[in-house]
Amino acid sequence: MKETHLKSFKLKQAPFLFFIVLGLIWGVAVLEPAQGQPAVKSSESRSQTASPLKVLSYDLQYGQIGNKLLFGNSVFHLYFDQTSGMWEGLEIHTINVFTNAYRTVDFNIDGKSAWDTYSWKFKGSDVGLEPDRKSSRLRLSFEGYEKQPSGIATEPIYRFAVQFKVASDSPRLERSAELTLLKDKGTQGTHFEGFTFVLPEVSLGSPEQCQVVVPGPFDSRNYIPSPSSVSSLEGRDVSFLNAPEAGFGIMMVSTHVGGMTLGTWMDTGGEVDYASSLKVKAGKLTLRNHDNRFYLLRAGQTVFSDTHIVHVGVNGSDCLMTYREMVEKRMPVATNSPAWVKEAVILEAMPQYYLDGFKGLEARLAFYKDIGFNTLYLMPHWKGGYSPIDPMVVDPRLGKTNELKSLVVKAHELGMKVLFDMVIHGFDEKSTIPQDRPGMFIRDEKGELVTHPTWKSITPDWANRGYENYLFELVTHDVKEYGIDGYRVDAATFKGPNWDPTLPYPAYRAGSAAPDLLKNIIATLRESNSNAVLLSEVFGPLYHGSCDLVQDNMTMGPQVFLEQLSSNLVTASHYKEYLSDTSDLLPRGTKRVFFARNHDTSWFYHFNGYTRPFLALEAVHSFFGVPEVFAGDPKTKGKPSPDEGPEVWKYYKLLFEARRKYPELVFGNVQLRNIVSSNPNVIAGMRSYKGQSTLVIVSLSSKPEKVSVQLGGPEPMTMFFQQFKWVDALKSTSLNDKVDAKLNNITVEPYQVVLGR
Repeated sequence: MKETHLKSFKLKQAPFLFFIVLGLIWGVAVLEPAQGQPAVKSSESRSQTASPLKVLSYDLQYGQIGNKLLFGNSVFHLYFDQTSGMWEGLEIHTINVFTNAYRTVDFNIDGKSAWDTYSWKFKGSDVGLEPDRKSSRLRLSFEGYEKQPSGIATEPIYRFAVQFKVASDSPRLERSAELTLLKDKGTQGTHFEGFTFVLPEVSLGSPEQCQVVVPGPFDSRNYIPSPSSVSSLEGRDVSFLNAPEAGFGIMMVSTHVGGMTLGTWMDTGGEVDYASSLKVKAGKLTLRNHDNRFYLLRAGQTVFSDTHIVHVGVNGSDCLMTYREMVEKRMPVATNSPAWVKEAVILEAMPQYYLDGFKGLEARLAFYKDIGFNTLYLMPHWKGGYSPIDPMVVDPRLGKTNELKSLVVKAHELGMKVLFDMVIHGFDEKSTIPQDRPGMFIRDEKGELVTHPTWKSITPDWANRGYENYLFELVTHDVKEYGIDGYRVDAATFKGPNWDPTLPYPAYRAGSAAPDLLKNIIATLRESNSNAVLLSEVFGPLYHGSCDLVQDNMTMGPQVFLEQLSSNLVTASHYKEYLSDTSDLLPRGTKRVFFARNHDTSWFYHFNGYTRPFLALEAVHSFFGVPEVFAGDPKTKGKPSPDEGPEVWKYYKLLFEARRKYPELVFGNVQLRNIVSSNPNVIAGMRSYKGQSTLVIVSLSSKPEKVSVQLGGPEPMTMFFQQFKWVDALKSTSLNDKVDAKLNNITVEPYQVVLGR
């Protein structure tokens, strides 16, 4: 295809200037519509022989060569078959990214691929300028027919269109789709389950040269070391956390040849989520995004996809920055959070793990306060726990209502905030609430109540006004009865659709309305307590706009990392890369809560104990975010507890004391990516506040290490090693004698935590 590729038209290329101007004049004459006519030309009316490339506007072109339609700008050249409408090639900066024919966009009907289930006819293409005349779009139209033994039906069932959009000199390609159901297939309606956008068999060079990066947590099911060569992923088919609520959904592939990074993601505005996955087969990388827009379609109804984005940058940071710009515009961070959230040091405690329940926990509060905790996150106190029977009724096995009240009062007397758990994923099958309020719940195709895939609890419809009112009742009850300071919101990841045909809103809203629901809840809370907060368990970019604090939901992540670290599969630099990537993807101003273990770690994975590398990782968490620590399982559960050894609580106490001592480690701006450690076994970063900066160095090595630090470039930060005072964060002892000012490095002991100031 090289001999037929589109040439870029740029004004700075003087030899082509005359032809550009001539083409612009000709293009305007052809494309400028007569009064009332669209500014498009249908492919069905064009000759199938070669024709000149048309200049729509500066840098925007289309044309025909043989049976191919060409469309693009100076970055992207797209090729389509004129007869079938199949996407036959994508060229970026003269690199053939893929050259095999592929369906443009797929969609799912009743759990099946529409392209595989129906017969399709290509109806033509339209090309034209957008009103701003700075971007152009190509629209491909299709009709779908029922397959029959004798052939295909004569009347179409679907009308389907795919649109590609580029702007002048822009490194961004956008894809979107729309679908119209022309006639009903049955009395129950048609179950539409979203659009699928694929970049097939992507190649920017050899499999060894191409590097894949998928920012996200260390999950044993889908972690990919950053970066990984395409060849190292051969045979893998990996699905990632859904975005934007549980993950990020961005996938990147880079090549050093030409210095190019291709990033892909979807812009759903947070209204729905999407699933990202990749597959490597025979050295070819396929990237997929499934847009989870669920509808119960009726004849004449049209549904629209979200926008699929392909961005080309000079490096991964460029793609991350572009992604963040989208997030900050479409899902801005909450700006009205109480001031105390940055100072929070959170203790997670499960009352049934204490002898005498509420009373036993209350007896430990003064001890926890002395360690440095100022916020108590109390796990479920009601019947049913995480599969609630009634969230307003105290579980009698834990104590009485007045004992829970006493626990909250004691915490407040000690200066501690108290957060209750809020479980919004469902109710236990033993609960009477689904029978008492049946309209609040999601129904399947048969009209039956839907249960949560993990907890088997009966799932509420988050868009249902009755359920919202129920939560208002719960909040009002808890604030009046106990005077709490907010909630930790459990498992708010998007759920499935409600197929109830009487709904006044699309099916997907039932499972994706949680952000709006939480915004209304926090508004209700603050009517009684202006300093109340919401802490979200789910850590994607979405919930930073509806909650004040967001956990990095790393149920198993730190344990997976530490296990791979001990097996020499990763280094500290991989964890630093994770922290840097996620920091760059989230909107600025987020309040991130870090933990290395919570209650789910043992429930869904396993916990290997309070080892030295584990505690060093907790130091990283404490100095670069809001720390959260699990009070632990009781010894009778056979799982490691911090109560088993006094040195564990002593470590946390010294850590929190160091954090309080330096305001920049609480309030300061976090710098990670541009603070570069010369030693892959050592994590380095900086926090700055009111003109004061502190450099944090944490060793994850079992032996002494020498490390120098660079500030986003090749030159060492000489002033750090010559002018800073260096201390052991946990011992407050000077480490200036460990500094070699001439070589600009410092020697750190195994798992040592060092502060330079």
